[in-house]
Amino acid sequence: MLIKSEKININNSFFGSLPGEFYLADTLEIMPELIEKHAGKVKLVYFDPPFMTGREFDANMPVGEKGFAGNRQYFAKIPSYSDQWESREAYLEFLGKVLEGTKELLTDDGVVCVHVDRHASAYVRILLDKVFGENCFINEIIWHYHSGGSSKHSFPAKHDNIYIYGKKSNVKINPAAAGKARTDKKQNHMKKNVDVDGRVYFSIKSNGKEYKYYEDDIVSFDDVWDIPHLQQKHPERTGFGTQKPLELLDRIIKSCSREGDIVCDLFAGSGTTLISAFNNNRRFIGVDKAALSLLTFRRRLTAKSTFDVEIFHTSKPNDMAGISIQKAESENHVTISFEAYRALDVESTLPKYSDGLQYLNYVSVGRIEGETFITEAYSVRTPGKPALKCDFTVEKGGKKAVYFCDCLGNHRFVEI
Repeated sequence: MLIKSEKININNSFFGSLPGEFYLADTLEIMPELIEKHAGKVKLVYFDPPFMTGREFDANMPVGEKGFAGNRQYFAKIPSYSDQWESREAYLEFLGKVLEGTKELLTDDGVVCVHVDRHASAYVRILLDKVFGENCFINEIIWHYHSGGSSKHSFPAKHDNIYIYGKKSNVKINPAAAGKARTDKKQNHMKKNVDVDGRVYFSIKSNGKEYKYYEDDIVSFDDVWDIPHLQQKHPERTGFGTQKPLELLDRIIKSCSREGDIVCDLFAGSGTTLISAFNNNRRFIGVDKAALSLLTFRRRLTAKSTFDVEIFHTSKPNDMAGISIQKAESENHVTISFEAYRALDVESTLPKYSDGLQYLNYVSVGRIEGETFITEAYSVRTPGKPALKCDFTVEKGGKKAVYFCDCLGNHRFVEI
C-alpha cells in the first residue's frame, strides 16, 4: 500500500489551513520538491546540521509504559544519526548544496541561521560567504552553556556558533522582538524614579543631560547568549543527545520572523525548531530522514491541544514488524483494536516486556483517500500519559487503515 502523506487536524483555529509540514526524507533528495512548492516563501531557515564530529549518535529513549513513567531501567539507546564523512571536502560539498537550496526557498527578506560548533565553524562561515555573500552577513551568535566534561590541557569547549545571513544585503532582523524587560534592579549609580504615569525608571545625568531607562523597556540581548544546556532530567528532554533548548530557538524565531511566517528546519532532529515555531504562531516545515525524528516530533506536537500538520513519506514505510488487529462493526461505527505486536530485535536491543504492545509508541486509525492517510483517532505515549490507547471507535466510511510506529522507529500502514 503506497501512502505518500498523512494529515492530522486537531481543532486548529489560528491558521485555518495546514500550517505544518514534516518530510520524512533525505534533505538533498527532497530539496527539488521543496523548492517547487515553497520557493521564495520561507522567511527563516534554521538548521543544526551534522557538525563533522566523526561520531555515531544515539538517542536514549523511554520504552513502553514503565519507561515513559520514568523508570530508567526501561530506557534504550537507539541509533539516531551518523556524523561520519569521507572527508571534510565531502561534508562541505553536501552543506554547500543544502545552502544553495536554502537560498531558493527564502523570501527576498528571508534569513538563514546555521548552527555549528568548533569542528566546522570556520569552514561554514567561509561557505556562507560564498553562497550568500559577505555583505549578507548579519550576526554570529555565540551560544554559551555549562555542561559536564573538562580538559587538563585546553580550555573546555562550552559554546556553539550560529551564523545569521540575509538572502540580500539589506535584510534586517528585529532583536527587540526576542528581548526582555529591564529588571527592577538598580543599575550602576542610577537613581530609581517613578514618573507621573506610575512607570518606574532609572536616571543618570551626564554633561548636564538626564538619561532615563524605564523598567518596562525591552532590552535586546547581545551576541553572546547564556542559555543552559538541557540536563538529563529537564522536562523538555526527548532523549536526543544533541537536542537544543526551546529558549534558544524562541530567540532566533522571534527575532528573525513574524507571526504567520514560514519557518523551516532542514535537519529537524527532535523537532525543537518546529515546536518553537508552532508555539510562536509561525507555520513550519521540517525535514529529517530518521523515522525516530518523526516519532519524537509527533510525540511533542500531539501533546498540544490544537494543531494541524501534514506528514510526507517519500519512501514506503518498512515492513519489518508484525501487528494483530481486530475489527468490529455496528450500524454507524467501526471499532478497531490493536491486539498484539512483534517488534524487530526486541530480545536483543530493548527492555523486556511480555506484552509486545508496550513497544509501540504511536498508533492511529483513519481512512485512505488516494495516496493520503486521513487520521481520525490516535494515541501517543508521553511522560504525562505513558499508557497507550489501543482501542478506537470511529465513524464508518472510506477505506479504513491503521498506522503505527514502535520505539525503534519501525513504522507501517496497514489497510483494514
